[in-house]
This record gives sequence, structure tokens and C-alpha cells, in this order.
Amino acid sequence: MLPFADLSEAQQHQPALAEAVQDDIINGLSKIADLRVISRTSVSSYAPDQPRNLRAIAQSLGAGHLLEGTARRDGQKVRITAQLTDARRGTSLWTVNYERDLAHVFGMQGDLLEKISSQLHATISADEKTAIDEQPTHDLAAYALYIQGKTLITSVSSAQVNDKMLQAVQALDQAVARDPKFYLAWCQLAAAHNYIYFFGFDRTAARLASAEAALQTAIRLRPEAGETHLAKANFLYRCHLDYDRARAELAQTQRALPNNSEAFELAGYIDRRQGLWNESARSLQRALQLDPRNGFVLQQVALSYEDLRQFRAMAAALDRALELAPRDLETRFTRAYVDYEWRADTRPLHQTIEALLAENPNSAPDLADQWLYLALSERNPAAAARAIAAIPATGISTDIN
Repeated sequence: MLPFADLSEAQQHQPALAEAVQDDIINGLSKIADLRVISRTSVSSYAPDQPRNLRAIAQSLGAGHLLEGTARRDGQKVRITAQLTDARRGTSLWTVNYERDLAHVFGMQGDLLEKISSQLHATISADEKTAIDEQPTHDLAAYALYIQGKTLITSVSSAQVNDKMLQAVQALDQAVARDPKFYLAWCQLAAAHNYIYFFGFDRTAARLASAEAALQTAIRLRPEAGETHLAKANFLYRCHLDYDRARAELAQTQRALPNNSEAFELAGYIDRRQGLWNESARSLQRALQLDPRNGFVLQQVALSYEDLRQFRAMAAALDRALELAPRDLETRFTRAYVDYEWRADTRPLHQTIEALLAENPNSAPDLADQWLYLALSERNPAAAARAIAAIPATGISTDIN
């Protein structure tokens, strides 16, 4: 599903209607086991105001069909148009229009998903229909804040995690203040607190209590929802390192949300921490099937291939990540590091680190560990001294997952 175009006037003065509609539809699609649905993360770059080559997009995503649409708000009325396209043939299968009161904007999702499933010969089970028909909130502004927080969480990199998570907490706090029964926002709020605790930015009892309080609210509101089981798994993994109980929650998540890439991503991290290297690579590859343009997951599957000494696969994953973000510092030096480990060739890593430092001298702290390792390997005491001087006061961080 590609981002919908927002045709509303004065968009800067109201919540992003098209984003909310798109997110709600993807959430519903992710619950249908008979479909394979690409994550919102992987389609977000295909802006509706840019020309779209649907066949090329479908090939990049590994998708056979694409859903496009528009959303327009006029006062308290909303008009939604959706079009399903066979991307391989380049033909439109159908177009449907909905008109709703703003307060019931999320009510058309169930009918739309039934039309999509029927066209694609997919079956929606009774349990899936019940989950799909649940409306997340009646407050569009709360949903916009929820999307803002969720986007901050999913777009995080190791260099930005603390600032982005604190911003996510702020947005999600506002979302649940507007609608205290908005359980999806409570799940994401718990996740943001989990990350802050897990990454070591705030390991206080107060932060842990904030994560647990948000989780318990989600459990009280929707104890059996797939998103709740995912929130529990995240909390058990990141705040208690309780891998077995987290894995049990993920099993329930995957049954309820068969197209949720995060569930498979988290399973891959648990597999890796338990020494299940091949299983880790498979879990992360499954996450990538659902979220093929997620550069962070590509970096992570590359790390699993490194542990397996499968350097060709590691290089291929990092090359894909570089296609998505050619200037990303971490991906660039990790790709160069492959040649060091695979062929004992220090030249690509040396050239890459020198280039990164020349482009941005302030990147030295982020490069310090690889820079020091390279200097020691090359028996270069002067470079080693420079690398040591660049190590931040907080020390060198290791793989965060």
C-alpha cells in the first residue's frame, strides 16, 4: 500500500488525514494471514506528489498488487478514494469511494479490506474480521500524534536513539492524554520507554516503571490483541532480557499479526542472543520480506551473516542498505569492514574511514571503535592514538540488538 495523497485544504492547520487512513488500512491488512503486506516503513519514500512507476515500485517491494488512494477533508466530512492495481500488468482492478463523517473516518476500513481480499482471493477469518473492525480511536489528532511517535521509533538509528525516543515519548504522551483508551498509542509509548532503558540512556527504576505502566494500560484495554502481545515481548526482551517469555509472546503476536515485520525482527534478535545463528538469519530475512526497504534490518541481518562467517551474504545485505541510504555512515564503514574480515584486506576500510573523517571530522566518535581496530591491525600507533582520543566519554557502544 503506497502513501495516500492528502487533498484537504489548509493541511498545515489540521492532522494529516491521509497518513492516518493509510496507517489504519495497513494495520488492518497486517492481520490477514492470506495476504503478504509490505510494511509502512518500506513504502513511506514513495511520496504521492512524485511520479510513480508502479511496475518498478512493485519489483522493488516484491509486490504483485499496489493500493493507492486519496483523502480529502471538507469541514466535518471526509472523502476517501482507493484504487487497487495489478502492478505486473499495469492495470487497475477497481476503484472505490467512501464518504464519512470525520468522527467515523476509520469505519470504512473493514469494507475496504473485504473488497481487497475478495479481489485477491484471500479469506478473512472470523477472528481477523473482529480485529479489523476495531476502531483504534475517534480522535484524529490523537492518531496523528501516534503516527508521529511511531515514525520516530521506527526510523531510529544508533546515533539518534535517545533524542528520537524522547521525542516519541512526548508525542505519545499527548496522544494518550487526548484519548486514554487508545491502546495502540499505549503500546508504542511502552516501546519508546523500553528503548530508552535498553540502550542505556536511562536505566533508572522510574524509566522501567514508565514502560511497565504503559504496557499494563495496553493489557487492560486489549489483553489479547496482537499488538499487546508484541508490546509484552518487547518489554520482556528489552527491559528484563527474558528471552523465553518474550519468544512465547511473539508466537502469539505472529498468529494475530502474520504480516508484522517487527515480530520477526525481534525473534531474530532473540535467536541471535541464544546462539541460534541460522534461525536468526531466517527470522530477519522474513522481516525483510515484509519490510524490504528497512535499512536498519538490513544492517542487522548482515551482523547475523557475519556471525555465521557468510561474508558474501553479509556484503549483499549491506549493498542493499547502501542503495537505500548511500551516505549512511554506519553502513559505509561496515561494508568496508567485510573485506577486512573476509579477505584480510584493510584497504577498503582504511579508505572509507579516511573519507568519512574528511567529509565530517565530527564523525570521529562514531568511527572510533573501527578506526582503533584498523590502526592496531595496520600496526599504526599514531592512528591508534587519534582513534583513542576520539572515543567518547561514555565509551564505545556495541551491537545494540
